[in-house]
Amino acid sequence: MATARDVVEKAFKRLSIVSSGEPLDAETMSDGLDALNGMMFSWKADGLTYEHTRLTFSDDFPLGEEFTDGVSALLAIRLSPDFVTGVVTPQLTREADNAWHQLAGKYFVVEDVSFDPIFYNMNRRHFQ
Repeated sequence: MATARDVVEKAFKRLSIVSSGEPLDAETMSDGLDALNGMMFSWKADGLTYEHTRLTFSDDFPLGEEFTDGVSALLAIRLSPDFVTGVVTPQLTREADNAWHQLAGKYFVVEDVSFDPIFYNMNRRHFQ
């Protein structure tokens, strides 16, 4: 199972900030983890029903293996403005977009809508 550290490291690799096998310094990793937590907390404001709890590096990634690559792509896009050397490729952008759609498919719920009965009556009177 992937950890939060794995997702953060993969995001930096996708931006070509670090090469495979090359370690990231502690401050950069901490910034990445903060960005991951901030991003996942913000999903509720975006309408997703996922309830996030703050992750540490050693925590298992809570969404399951099917979302690790996508969330690392989303995180890479989120981190890219902070790193001048970060490379956002069209493929990375597509993967992040696909990941968002997959998350929305699982965690977005459309609530039932109801209207006040007065609106039904107004409509009938107006069109008779």
